[in-house]
Amino acid sequence: RGWALDQDTPTAPITVEWYKNTPGNARTLVERIIAQSANPNAATYFVRSIPASLRDGQTYELTLIALDTGGDTSKNFVLPGSPKTIRCASDTSAVTFTATKRGG
Repeated sequence: RGWALDQDTPTAPITVEWYKNTPGNARTLVERIIAQSANPNAATYFVRSIPASLRDGQTYELTLIALDTGGDTSKNFVLPGSPKTIRCASDTSAVTFTATKRGG
């Protein structure tokens, strides 16, 4: 679960991508979330269970990135709390990230 907001376009849906970090600072996309806020004055709250592909008892490092709603990749934003190291069995463990994407 987490929060994200692009202050340049607070009413627009925001895309958050989950990456599994791999050796050599590479990242593999695990999931893409499209979050929509019902309140333009508040960050978008999103909830996702850890994907089944990561619930295998292995240790993973996850990074979540909020994408700029205008498509400017230089404004993509790594959510605070990233990277987060997890180890999940076959349960639905949750990981929390919180961020407000600053305009500018």
